[in-house]
Amino acid sequence: ESTVKAAVLATADSALLAMSFVGDGRYPRDGGAELERAWHSAPWRAIPKCDGRYVRPGATRDPPSAVLISMSELRFVQLREARPEGGDPPIDGVVAARFRGGGGVVSYCKPDGRFVHTLATDSGLARKLEAMGLGDAFLARAGLCARAAAVFGSTVRVVRCLEDPERTRLAP
Repeated sequence: ESTVKAAVLATADSALLAMSFVGDGRYPRDGGAELERAWHSAPWRAIPKCDGRYVRPGATRDPPSAVLISMSELRFVQLREARPEGGDPPIDGVVAARFRGGGGVVSYCKPDGRFVHTLATDSGLARKLEAMGLGDAFLARAGLCARAAAVFGSTVRVVRCLEDPERTRLAP
């Protein structure tokens, strides 16, 4: 029994070390090396009252794949189509991807074709997708490996159980 417990603890320790995000120092280990690489690839600023989420200043015509070009393995998932400004009301399209090791990007396509790119820790990504009602859709379409789907799916389910005002403060 103690051997099994030691093996479980060793596995947990190595999993924590694999999650090597440092970013601005406020949410260490809430993501992996790819999130850390994305953090250094462009300027990001914290989104007020959205723990673990950052925005790239200014809207751009560059799609998410161009912003994170060095991360060609990312699988971007279209979660919602943009509704034009003439629509009632206009709605941003949503594209998201999860980095190997945790964390991800959510990009919003404005009806005029500009993009707003956001970077998120793993729990920040789960909270945002769940807040938009897109957590299950992302899990179904993202093509995550079984382990990543289980870990991220668990985070989404925990977030889902929290009352909305408590999600940012209490979520993992």
